[in-house]
Amino acid sequence: MVGPLNYRNLKVQSVNLKAGLVIVGRLAVGLLILLAASTSVSGENRRVKAKVGVEYDGNVFEETDDRTGGLRARFYLDSSSTLFRSERVLASLRYQAGFKRYLGSVPQDSLSAVEPIVNSLSLDLGHKLTERIVVAIGSELKSRILIDGGQRHLPNQDGYLQGAAGLSLKIGLSRDLVGTLSCQGSFVNFKDFQEFDLRAREIQIALDKRFSGRLRCGLEASWKRLNFNRDSLNKEWQPREEPQRDSLLQTGFNFKFYRLFLMNGSYSFLTSSSNSCGYSFSAHRFTLLLGKMLTNQISLQLYGVFQLKRYTDNIPEIPLVFVPHKELEGTVLVVKLSGDITDRYAIDVKYALHRDESVQRDRFHTKSLYSSSLSLTF
Repeated sequence: MVGPLNYRNLKVQSVNLKAGLVIVGRLAVGLLILLAASTSVSGENRRVKAKVGVEYDGNVFEETDDRTGGLRARFYLDSSSTLFRSERVLASLRYQAGFKRYLGSVPQDSLSAVEPIVNSLSLDLGHKLTERIVVAIGSELKSRILIDGGQRHLPNQDGYLQGAAGLSLKIGLSRDLVGTLSCQGSFVNFKDFQEFDLRAREIQIALDKRFSGRLRCGLEASWKRLNFNRDSLNKEWQPREEPQRDSLLQTGFNFKFYRLFLMNGSYSFLTSSSNSCGYSFSAHRFTLLLGKMLTNQISLQLYGVFQLKRYTDNIPEIPLVFVPHKELEGTVLVVKLSGDITDRYAIDVKYALHRDESVQRDRFHTKSLYSSSLSLTF
């Protein structure tokens, strides 16, 4: 199995970039034509949204020093359909796809900028047992394929296949109080580095209370078990004959308020315990979303995430080790301005600032993203 990891020595099999882009382009055009044609038949049961734009990444390789920026084109497609609808049953299907391509070369001595194709397919089924009880089943399959011509990249940018399936039970406890109990199983399989594969199980309980038409509040708690396909490590960073297992417990509250503008916020306390040295931590996480319609066609959104994280093991500097990307997320600030040109066309400009934890302990990288896009809704 694997212990410490030096990401600069990781090699990835490349494919023909030109051929890959031609295939992707033809598939995208064909899919757009097919979805647009089927829209007139399906009517209100189908919605298709295509988005194309450019984005500048101020820190492509997530470096703490000597950052390298790059300009890339982005394409995104989102199609959702209602497969079946009745008084008690609702079945829906959603397909999402997107890819990025850098406009020009992005120089770096030992790493290559990745150009991924991401596909996601989800199926949801809901059944109303009574007026107050609803049971739902959800599933998702997602893949990430790299078409870059480089030989090395960051481990958390590797191609993967992941899937999830879950069951939820929603009960109306009173007119304004709803309780939800859900469970989910998931997996992630990486293309080249099977030592990073993981399996997870999660249980969540939530309460949602509506105080008025303008204010909602909720409480939630979840427990998640992660089983990794690698040996756990002792305090000397030597592998043990025991796979790594992490347990993540999260509790928190959230609220949604609307009066002149939308305010949506949450607080969560997370504690993670692991049988592998260096992975246990506790964290306080705050999120806040503000939205305001400036005119009938123009809206402004502000989104922020702030996290205080403390590791249990006092290790000032450890070798590079792969962990799920979500565990590395730190402070995020997003400002987005959107405007409707017509009923179908819209444009937006966005700035995002990320300060995330690096794969090396107690080091952080800052990333600024500037983007603009044009969207079309069928």
